[in-house]
Amino acid sequence: MQNKINTCEPEPIAALAIVSCEPLYRLAWFVNQQLGWSLAESESVNVMNKDRAMIQQFFAFAWRDDENNATYYLIQNKGAQGPFDQTMKTTDYWLRIENVPDVSNILAELKKINGIQMVQEIKPTDLKKNSPVFRNPLQ
Repeated sequence: MQNKINTCEPEPIAALAIVSCEPLYRLAWFVNQQLGWSLAESESVNVMNKDRAMIQQFFAFAWRDDENNATYYLIQNKGAQGPFDQTMKTTDYWLRIENVPDVSNILAELKKINGIQMVQEIKPTDLKKNSPVFRNPLQ
């Protein structure tokens, strides 16, 4: 009898940096229309700002696609006390995508939205080591 080893690989996480003048709720609406998603207002994402010794709050929209076992978070990057991610301060929003191994179709569809000036995929190596973008945003 062979022993089975449970190898739980982490689910793939992708991050797209978005530049847009649209407010978060309107951008979420555009994304929902273009991609057929159901992003809805979520609880805020809290991040500890060590420089200011305070917790920052960022508004977010989220959607759990049960059919494809994927989760999407659209998170504002610019808060009252500074950016969600210090590495990319000019980014307006982050689209964090869980359990979607290839985001090229999503990227192509987002580029079609008139309210988005720029969108690009960001790898973990492009950001600082402890970037909140690649951590679970609601923990």
